[in-house]
Amino acid sequence: MNKLVLMTFLSVFLLVLSTYAGAASSDPIITQGDSIITQGEFDARLSKIKLSQQLPVLTDGGRVEKILRKMIMDKRLADTARLAGFDNDPLVQGRLKLVVDQELANAWLDSIEAGKLESADFEMMAKEYYLIHKAKFRIPASVDVAHILISNQARTDIEALELANDLYSRLISKPELWDELVEEYSDDPGSKANQGKYLDVVPGKMVKPFEDTAFGLKTTGEIAKPTKTQFGYHIIRLDGKSEPKMQPFEQVKTQLIAQQRNIYTKSARTDYISTINMDGPLVIPPCAIEKMLARHFDEEQSINKLAECQKNQNK
Repeated sequence: MNKLVLMTFLSVFLLVLSTYAGAASSDPIITQGDSIITQGEFDARLSKIKLSQQLPVLTDGGRVEKILRKMIMDKRLADTARLAGFDNDPLVQGRLKLVVDQELANAWLDSIEAGKLESADFEMMAKEYYLIHKAKFRIPASVDVAHILISNQARTDIEALELANDLYSRLISKPELWDELVEEYSDDPGSKANQGKYLDVVPGKMVKPFEDTAFGLKTTGEIAKPTKTQFGYHIIRLDGKSEPKMQPFEQVKTQLIAQQRNIYTKSARTDYISTINMDGPLVIPPCAIEKMLARHFDEEQSINKLAECQKNQNK
C-alpha cells in the first residue's frame, strides 16, 4: 500500500477516533485490492491488547499503522491460500481448529480475569501490603555532610595527617573558612566543586571509618577530627541529620496498586485454570502413543511396537 495513502488514512482515522464506536462492524477500515479488513476484525485484533493499553495504541499512529499493515498482509495471504484451495487440506484444517481453540480459550480467560478485576479493591490490597511489610518502606537514617580530603597518595602519611590537623584547627577557630579551604586543599574531585558536600548519606554508602564519624556527629555544624580511610584523611562536618522514618503510603500507592493488580490478575488465571485441570485425570487411551509413532515413523520398530501393544490389549 502507498505510504502516503496509508498515512493520510491514519490521520483521518485518529481524527474521527472519538466517533469510532458509531461505525458498523462490517464497514471496512482498510482495503488492498480485493482484501478487506473490517471494523469488526480490527476490534477483534484490538481486544487481544490489554484494556489499559488500548487507548495508548489507538492514539499512536505508528502503532496503528503497524497493526493494520500486518492485518492486511495476513488477509491477502489467506485470501490467496483460499483461492488455491489450500484451506481444504486436512492438516491445515486441523491447524485452523487449534487456532480457534487457542483464541477461544484466551478470550475466555480474559473474560474471567475481567470479572475478577471488576470486584477487586486494589487500593485496599495495596494498603494491606504496605502495613504488613512495613520494613520494606522504612527510610533509614541519613546525614548531610561536607568533607575535606587530604590524600596520602601524593604526600607521606605523616605529611597528610599534619596538614589535616592544621586545617582542622583553623576550622575550629574560624568555621567560615570552610569553602576557602575546600577549594584550596581538598583532594576529592567528586565534591570539591560543591564545597565538599555529600547529601543523604545512608549507612553503607561510604567507607566505614568515614561513615562511623559522620553518623557519630551530633550537632549541625560540628566538625570532627581528621578520620583516616584508604583515601587519606577526612575533615568531616555535619550539615544535617534525618532520623529513620516510614515512607508515606501516598508516595508508593501507585506502585503498590500496580503490583497488586498484576499479582491478582495472574492468580485469577492460575486459580481458574487449576479448577479446570482438577476436573478429571488426563487419560491416554491404550496404544495411542504407539499409533502416533507408527504414523510418523514408518519404521519396522515403530510398527512392531504398535502390533505388540494391540496384541497385549486383545489378551
